[in-house]
Amino acid sequence: MPQSTKDYQYSGLHQPGKGVNKTAPSTRSHKVSRPKRDWKKYNKDLIERGNVCRFVRMVVKRGPWVEHTGKQGRPRYSDEAITTCYMLMSLLNLTCRGCQGYLQGLFELLHWDPSLVPSASTISRRAGSVLFRAPTCTKIGHTRVVDGTGFGFKMRGPYASKKYGEPEKRRKFALATISTDAKTGLITALAVTPDRGVGNGEVSQLPALLGQEVYPVKVLMGDGAYDTQNVYSECKKRGITLIAPPQINAKYGLNDERDICLVQIGRIGPKEWKKRIGYHTRSLAESTNWALKSAFGDKTRATSFKGAQARIIAHVLVYNLWLMDALA
Repeated sequence: MPQSTKDYQYSGLHQPGKGVNKTAPSTRSHKVSRPKRDWKKYNKDLIERGNVCRFVRMVVKRGPWVEHTGKQGRPRYSDEAITTCYMLMSLLNLTCRGCQGYLQGLFELLHWDPSLVPSASTISRRAGSVLFRAPTCTKIGHTRVVDGTGFGFKMRGPYASKKYGEPEKRRKFALATISTDAKTGLITALAVTPDRGVGNGEVSQLPALLGQEVYPVKVLMGDGAYDTQNVYSECKKRGITLIAPPQINAKYGLNDERDICLVQIGRIGPKEWKKRIGYHTRSLAESTNWALKSAFGDKTRATSFKGAQARIIAHVLVYNLWLMDALA
């Protein structure tokens, strides 16, 4: 029996036509539960996140700080060095000049050469060197939850906007499409695009996200926006099971797997279907977005999309570093 008006629309208005498998298999649960948290260890990890010296030591060990090109003059800073600067800026909400001064003082305390710290102009100019790197953790599972969120940049603040009469002119956003491992909470893939333009939408970034995955993916969960033929084809090509609720006016014939979902929904209703298949695991994507914005804010100090992209990637790298340290 339909459980609501939406259930009735699913089950009554669109009946399976010819060639559709009316005897769909029973729903299989893909629910993922995260391990029980050790609150004593979690409290210790939260304290350790403020240890900047330990943080810099951890990051600097990831690669060489400078790259000697053989030419005379100042050596070229490695991508790891620039990434470290942006990660420190994310951790402490610093500007480029503030990052330079902070690192110089920190290098003196650690008895390192302060002249190795890149200048503020170098940090700003090399924003394109900050690239996302997938986390390396053996505890990563096979289920991914995908969602997008926006980070503001080039924003003057509510007071200045009201004073100068510019509530919308200077307000810009960068769209971050995030793929999260449902088991550990680690962000395994990331795409940062402008919030407008052809090919910059959340669903359009799915092939790029799946191409970044280091570990095998068996199940992908997304919201109703992922209920498209292109997404089903991409997942089928990679051997991934897609779990996305069909739209309310969905019709049969678009995809075989989708037809099975429609038959199951028409039989037990969307509410029960989501419960049995474990669709509510997708809410972990919202938890990841909330964690990022609660830790680093919903806007950046950048004044260009390139700078905003570098800062968002740095946010994610710091977030993954925290989680990997807690999972160790």
